[in-house]
Amino acid sequence: MSTHAIRLLVMAALAAAFSSPAAAQQSWHVAPGGTGDGSSPAAPLPRIQLALQAAHPGDTVLVAPGTYPELISTVRAGSPGLPISVTASGARGSAVVSRPGQVLQVSHPDHVFDGLVFDGQYAATDAVRIASGGHRLVLRRAEIRRSGRDCVDMGAPEGVLFEQSVIHHCLWWDGAARRDAHGIVAGAVRGLTIRGVEIHTFSGDAVQLDPGRSLPGWDDVLIEGSTFSLAPLPAPANGFAAGVVPGENGLDTKTNGAAPRASIAIRDTVAHGFRGGLIANMAAFNIKEQVEATLDGVTVSDSEIAFRLRGPGGNGGAWVHLRNAVVHDVLTGIRYEDAIEQVEVSHVTFGGGVSRIFQAANSSWGGVDVRNTLVLGSSLPKEAPTSGQNLVVGTSAFVAAATHDYRLAASAPAIDGGVVLAEIPLDRAGLPRVQGAAPDIGAYEYAASIEPPPPPPSGPALTATPSPTDPTNGVRLAWTNVAGESGYEIARAPAGGGFARVATRPADKATWSDSRLTSGSTYRYRVRALVGTSPGPWGNDVSLTLAPEGGAPSAPTALAARLSSTAPTTTVLLTWQDTSLNEDGFYVERSTDGVAYSRIATRPVNAKTYTSGSLTGGRTYWYRVRAFNSTAEGAASAAVAITTQ
Repeated sequence: MSTHAIRLLVMAALAAAFSSPAAAQQSWHVAPGGTGDGSSPAAPLPRIQLALQAAHPGDTVLVAPGTYPELISTVRAGSPGLPISVTASGARGSAVVSRPGQVLQVSHPDHVFDGLVFDGQYAATDAVRIASGGHRLVLRRAEIRRSGRDCVDMGAPEGVLFEQSVIHHCLWWDGAARRDAHGIVAGAVRGLTIRGVEIHTFSGDAVQLDPGRSLPGWDDVLIEGSTFSLAPLPAPANGFAAGVVPGENGLDTKTNGAAPRASIAIRDTVAHGFRGGLIANMAAFNIKEQVEATLDGVTVSDSEIAFRLRGPGGNGGAWVHLRNAVVHDVLTGIRYEDAIEQVEVSHVTFGGGVSRIFQAANSSWGGVDVRNTLVLGSSLPKEAPTSGQNLVVGTSAFVAAATHDYRLAASAPAIDGGVVLAEIPLDRAGLPRVQGAAPDIGAYEYAASIEPPPPPPSGPALTATPSPTDPTNGVRLAWTNVAGESGYEIARAPAGGGFARVATRPADKATWSDSRLTSGSTYRYRVRALVGTSPGPWGNDVSLTLAPEGGAPSAPTALAARLSSTAPTTTVLLTWQDTSLNEDGFYVERSTDGVAYSRIATRPVNAKTYTSGSLTGGRTYWYRVRAFNSTAEGAASAAVAITTQ
């Protein structure tokens, strides 16, 4: 569509917006290829941005299914109680905003974005930016993915809510090493809520608070009902090799020592997979500096350190209240550092697979107060003396320790063994803390009237077929729905390789589609059901060989090179357009004379960017890119030349 045509559409939409007082709160319709003024589903605008230019407080932009290759930027403020809403009119995730670069900029208060996908295509920028003026933003039922920097970068807005969303594949490889790309990074925010959000596959932290340590400091942050996780990459992604665990921590806090002590509450949140990465001392929760943190009902597993708690330094030390937590399968439960002053550990259960409950690092345990805590093992650590009503037990004290169900069995010695802690009136399941003569020790209160847990789910019966929309690069899985489950976990293995978790599905969702696979290759899959966070047995393995592609893929176009803004003497950023529908990936080739080229990188199917690092300053380099599949290599793109500074 021409610029003139777009201008006419905007003028028509603005005229409709101001035609009458009643039009101040109305719906604007958007659909790919639209040619109307947005006033009805039959006359949609072609771009979301055009609708935002027309929308006023109380208006709703309804986005039809499809892909929108644009940057969406807020234009004007909504009002408290009358936000400007941008909502997918179809199913959640049916409207995809996707381009190589930033896809959403929020600079004005009172906006809602509901049900959209924001895809940055691994460009070297943040996918979503929220400026300090973006107060009371709501991102609900969103998916934010494939950012070459942070998936979400926030300034210092107030009252922002992330809800029922998924944030993933925030990956930054500079050509030589891992760099921090966070799921959500925020400055001096106030009143930030992250509720029901899954954040996985990042090269920094799931959530990092104020890395710039800006004044007046952040405060009043709530994380609840969320999941933070890492796992070995099942396939190469944005410069990271398959099998790499790319990230650092689940939560990382930083503050300015001159700011008032920040407060954060984390409730009913699960973290796992923080081990085996590219840094030492990976932690699910890395809490440090001038912060008071209360963690209630948290579960940590499969990690190097569950809670890394750090004491006074130049920016102060953390005060931490850890309550009703369950920890299992970690190297270290709690690592306390730097003469930490206040760590309260109350009604916590340390289950199986914990190599050491506590680890001191340049700190005595005088600041650690452990009470009513239950340890599965043979002895209590010195930090948890029996005088604090702490107890060591065997597996028979629990309903099913083998599957990490650490509710108390009817004969558990922990029952009625604790002391009343007025600040903890409920257990992690929401039961009043005293069900008998005294509180029970550990994360759970025993109640005889509680129904027994459902039996472990059976292994789902799984089938796999080529994707109906992409049969050479995609797989569709379907399995029998298991009664009583709370979700599913899906694992994949390449031919001759081991299984790795690649996805989770919510309860009663018994299908999943895998994509970006290699044509002609064989993949194995298996699925297991979850009850709470406890997994059932794996179902049957299925194996599927994808059909090979027919013919060589076409050459990429629009190859462009630019110098990195942060390292212009050593790093070049490449982008191109993918013109083929049958590639398995791309080869990036480089030359120092414009004649002889060598292959320097392989990028996955649908890739459109590459970062070339470790270059020499003041030298000219030539680049070209070609697609390939299992049949043949395609022709090379037109070459581009660039000279480093």
